[in-house]
Amino acid sequence: MTAALASQLSLFNPEHIAPRAAGSRRSRNTLEALFPDYELVRLSAKKQSTVTKYRDSLAHWAAAGLADVEVGQITTSEVLRFYRHLLQTPGRYGAESLSDHSIHFHLARIRSVLRFACDKRRLIPFVPDFPQHAIDDAKKLKRYWVSREEIEQVLASPALAKKRTPKLRVDGRRVPRVRWWRAILYVTWWTALRISETLALTWSDLDGDVLTIRPTVKRSKHARVVVLDARCLELLAGLRPHEPQPGQTIFAGLAPHANLARHFTRLFAWAGVKLPPGSAWHSLRRGRCESEFLAGGREYAQARLGHRDLATTEASYLREEIERAESIEQQRRLMAESSVGRQEPEPTEQEPTEGTEGTEHGHN
Repeated sequence: MTAALASQLSLFNPEHIAPRAAGSRRSRNTLEALFPDYELVRLSAKKQSTVTKYRDSLAHWAAAGLADVEVGQITTSEVLRFYRHLLQTPGRYGAESLSDHSIHFHLARIRSVLRFACDKRRLIPFVPDFPQHAIDDAKKLKRYWVSREEIEQVLASPALAKKRTPKLRVDGRRVPRVRWWRAILYVTWWTALRISETLALTWSDLDGDVLTIRPTVKRSKHARVVVLDARCLELLAGLRPHEPQPGQTIFAGLAPHANLARHFTRLFAWAGVKLPPGSAWHSLRRGRCESEFLAGGREYAQARLGHRDLATTEASYLREEIERAESIEQQRRLMAESSVGRQEPEPTEQEPTEGTEGTEHGHN
């Protein structure tokens, strides 16, 4: 495609979504400039969290030094440059690289936007080749959950007093930091909240022993309620002001950019609980589901976790239980088969005939 033809096609917009001006051709032919059109056509029915993921992929595209590259100039060379950037980018919670899942879908999103540029906008004659980055589904499903016993071990540990933050005062009195950490750990575990939901809790959300979980922008869209036990209420009572201000959060005090994953792993390490890499506050949510919610059935677990559909609960939380049951059943079957193979014939006065040795009743 010649530059003149590409220029003409960039001005042709049959869907009248985003009129293009000739003077701004160069600035409007990048992926970032094309994305509002893509979002309106392809993502208008999607939830906001999906749009946010596409924005993250575009941010990685810009971080790879490709922000100013026009769509018509994107070739396999630029795609491989983007892929190398993803492979060299550190992951979350101190991981050396992004997860296979993240890399796979960053590539898929950029490829989808380029397909839109090719099929709908005719900005490129064809979509460049993209590398196939496989997802290790077996590895993805191995997630850690915190058990009730581990929670009790951490709550009873004097190591919680080692934390220097937060520094809080309630009604003029200083709140011991160990009390704050015990409260946020146990309440997060009991309610199975995401850490963002925990930090967003306000005192107005608490009515007696009923805590209302307000919907967030990126997650569940409907409020849900959790009945707190006596221990939750006792821990929260130590943090509650006499007259809470409107909108005052329950767990205030952490810096806006605090490394919450590091706080979590240090607390457990100091208490003698060794967690695998990648463990964070979400392990509390998983532990609560594994130890309590699954007893009520899948629909009950879905409601308590606040998932919009049952498929999310089954894929992310219940499959571990299924795999564990299958593993136990397989081990018992192999043990039974091995036991049968080791059986020996009972000693008899007559020598066994050929082909019958080992077929009589053996010792257990």
